[in-house]
This record gives sequence, structure tokens and C-alpha cells, in this order.
Amino acid sequence: MSAKDYNAVTLNAGDSCLELVPEFGGLINALRFSSQGKTYEIVAGLPNRAAMVENDYYRGVALYPSLNRLDAGSYEINGKRYQFDVNETERNNNLHGFLYTLPAVAENLEQHAESGSVSLRYPVDGGYVGYPFAADVSMHYKLQSNALSLEFEVVNRHSEPVPVGLGWHPYFCIGDTTVSDMLLQLPAVDVTEIDDRLLPTGEMRRFDEYDAAAVIEKRQFDHCFRLLDVSSERRVATRLWSPVDNVGLEIWQEAGERGYNFIQLCIPPDRQSIAIEPMTCGINAFNTGDGLIMLEPEQTLRTHCGVRLIENL
Repeated sequence: MSAKDYNAVTLNAGDSCLELVPEFGGLINALRFSSQGKTYEIVAGLPNRAAMVENDYYRGVALYPSLNRLDAGSYEINGKRYQFDVNETERNNNLHGFLYTLPAVAENLEQHAESGSVSLRYPVDGGYVGYPFAADVSMHYKLQSNALSLEFEVVNRHSEPVPVGLGWHPYFCIGDTTVSDMLLQLPAVDVTEIDDRLLPTGEMRRFDEYDAAAVIEKRQFDHCFRLLDVSSERRVATRLWSPVDNVGLEIWQEAGERGYNFIQLCIPPDRQSIAIEPMTCGINAFNTGDGLIMLEPEQTLRTHCGVRLIENL
């Protein structure tokens, strides 16, 4: 095996292992869980520095402050108009804000026999022209045996209320099982209707095809879902299951007021993984207001999500 050409932070917990790459937005590049003597790759990572520079599908990154697509990269807040980079040129959108472009600083690394933890701090100093609002932004990771939990924390250091969205963009896999062969189960959700630029039309409809676990087969996903109940403080879960290995994943998110009330699903062309993205707001939320959080000066927002191995669906 060739030496890595990037610097990583690694956590271990028994047979479980997590790899983060701070210099590329703190992306999660590897996650390994074990069951019945077999180790499974849980996250589809990137092989080298060149792939991380490219990262067309935003694999493994934290999302802030705008999630998913922002129409023409433009929005207005507090009577002023701001412009993000348009990084999805074919559809004239900004994708996923800008946090993924910032090198993170690893802090408070702790490693024990059965757990490990680390915090990644991001330098959001108000210098980004499309979002000139300073904030303290950090991600806290805790790895235990066959389980990873994340706390996303933002403190508004700007003098006015600012729009904030938080999300996580991992691409999950289970060993060598293709996505088409996996079973998917969603919590009760509505799906956002989208146009040819993948922006919301303003319509939503009930989506119940995966209320019970069902095989994904040839279905394509690049869709945003909103929980039917966005008011109750609770933990909800999306489940993936490999019938090949008889193991699965539970991707959980804490919902409710200022919680993860949205889920984005995306399957890349190779169909070897599926992005299951907890999000606090919907597509183009800086313009539509769908789930958008306005964070007051010096106010803190914390969200929680994670993934664990399951042996029963």
C-alpha cells in the first residue's frame, strides 16, 4: 500500500476506526465498523490529495452556512444582497456553502481503549465575501465501538442576526454491496418537488415508498425530504441494510426546534454509495426560508447526528 499524500487525524475504538482530513474541510474519509469477525468500510472516501482537491461530490464534508443549492448563489438578508461563488455552473447554483473549503484545526484529541474523540475548529472570520459574518464553528466527533456521534456547534459573533444552516454530507456504503442491492428505510417524510435546476418549486408531497424497508434497485436520488413532524424533540433514523452481509447502518439525527428536520439523499453515478445528509433546512433556504434558522448575536446553535452498525433491521 502506498503512503498517504495527505495528513489525517485517526481515532480508534476497539475494532472501529475513523479518519478525518482537517486540511480539506475536515472531511470524513474513512469509517470502519466490525461485526461477526468481519470489518466493513462504512464511508466511501477519497484515495489521495488530488481527489480531495477535486471532490466533485463533496464527499464527507460538513455543510455551512447554506445547504444544498442556493439559486444563483445569491440571497438578501438585513436589507443587503450577498453573492456566493457559483460552483455548480451548469445549473447556476451555489452548492453547500463554503465551510468545506476551509482547513480545520484539530483540538482536544483524546484516545482511549474503547473510545476516541476530537474537535475540528474552523476559521470563520467574516472574510468570505458572500457571507461576511464571523462565527465560532466547530465539529465534535466521538467514536465508540461500531458507533460515531457528531455535534455541530456555531456561535454567531456578528453584530446582527444571521441565517444559518448546518448539515453533514457522508456517503455511506456497507462493504462491497452496491446501493441497488441495499434496503432503505426512511422516517415519515414529505419530498420537495424540484425543477430542472434541482431547486424547489414550492410544492411538497408525502413520500411513503420507504416507510417500510424496501430495496433501492434502480431508483435515482438527488432529493430533499422534510420530516412530517418538525416540532417534536426526538431522534429519528434512516436505515440501510445489506442483504449480502446481513448487517446495516442506522443514521440518526436529532430533530425538533432548531434540529435536523431535513434529509437529503443522493446516489452518485457509480452507485457504490449513497449520501444520507442530515440538514437543518431545505434547498435554497436562504431565499425560501424553508427551515431557515436566524441566529442572534452571541447565540449558540448545536445539532447532533451520528451513525451506528445494526445487526437487525
